Amino acid sequence: MRRLIIPLVAIGATLGLACVASAFAANSNERQELQSATAASAAAGYRPIAKNAWINGGGIDFPPPYCSVMYAHGVHPITRVHGMGITNVSDATPDASPSLEDFTAIVGDVETGEIVEISVKGTNVGQSVEGVKAYIDWNQDGIFDDRSEAYLIGYLQYSNGTDNRHVTAKFRVPNSAKTGTTRMRVVKAFDLMENPWSCNEGNSGWGQAEDYTLHVSAGASEAVFCGSFEAGEDGSCAMLPPSKNIVFSGQINLPVSPANGLGINFVTGVISSASDSGYDFGIAKGDPYLWGPGMYFIWGNGHNAGVASEQPRSYLVLGPGDTIGPTSTFINDGWGQTTAFLKYWDGMSGYLGVKFMNRDTGEVNYGYVHMLTTAGTGFPAMILDYAYDQSGAAITIP
Repeated sequence: MRRLIIPLVAIGATLGLACVASAFAANSNERQELQSATAASAAAGYRPIAKNAWINGGGIDFPPPYCSVMYAHGVHPITRVHGMGITNVSDATPDASPSLEDFTAIVGDVETGEIVEISVKGTNVGQSVEGVKAYIDWNQDGIFDDRSEAYLIGYLQYSNGTDNRHVTAKFRVPNSAKTGTTRMRVVKAFDLMENPWSCNEGNSGWGQAEDYTLHVSAGASEAVFCGSFEAGEDGSCAMLPPSKNIVFSGQINLPVSPANGLGINFVTGVISSASDSGYDFGIAKGDPYLWGPGMYFIWGNGHNAGVASEQPRSYLVLGPGDTIGPTSTFINDGWGQTTAFLKYWDGMSGYLGVKFMNRDTGEVNYGYVHMLTTAGTGFPAMILDYAYDQSGAAITIP
């Protein structure tokens, strides 16, 4: 099976990953604004809360064996977690709650193989862009594994925690998940690109984490992808993939630079600037004087297109269980067709269905691009992974 080929030197040269990562987290001006906003909060009477301390000052030992979390410069709280049988609303005031809150008395329910959804709200300070991630200890070993137990939900910006801004994602409970009671941790953090999140190992200064309990029960077994597209590759799945023709990028987590954009050649696996030639699908920022600075998709040739609704013309945000194939509705709208991109400008975590001409076979192939975007213009954004069926058959998102 073809593997993803990413020339790291080319990526570094064309995308400037160090700069992209910095911009994705926040540039120096944004950091100064954030620090000023945090200082203003302190002057207004908000007080930082010590690591795992209750508001009344009494210390707690957080339920073992999971690691603790501390955000030394300020708590930007999670204000609502909804999904998997959990609905919890908490204080939206900055620095009025602990870095890590114990909501383990709240229990959600999931089944193995089930597609679940989680939605999260939270408070931002200043212009900070803060990422939201959920960790679930599926194998109940007391550790949140960043590869197989982490779900990037999206990015929050300009939210007071009680407005309608939120991030939402769907994912499938692994068939290999151990049944019984386990821990779920929801994390919101500044410096997204610089930090492993579950224990704040990268020492992000601002954010919050909340822990919940999940009860996992056995569901009906389904032949779906587990930890990877190759059976048993990470030890979490013993089932065969549905087709040997599936080409999967693996987890790539590539930030998309608004300045240079990003282009993907699905067949060769080369990632380049959107200004380069040879891509099948690309993302770029529009001209602010003509169409506005929002995110746009660009297509390699007339055959390439994305799954959309025809009326109104809008690229769809797909999820697990959706199928992309010959019967899907496709458009290849680009700059100037602003209504087509509204769902991506609103901020999303999901999948764009695509079709493209395979240069090796001369046939149309169907696939998807797994993406995260941010409300406003769509940026900052990230490509998490992509897949397609090189035989020309339809493909279903696992």
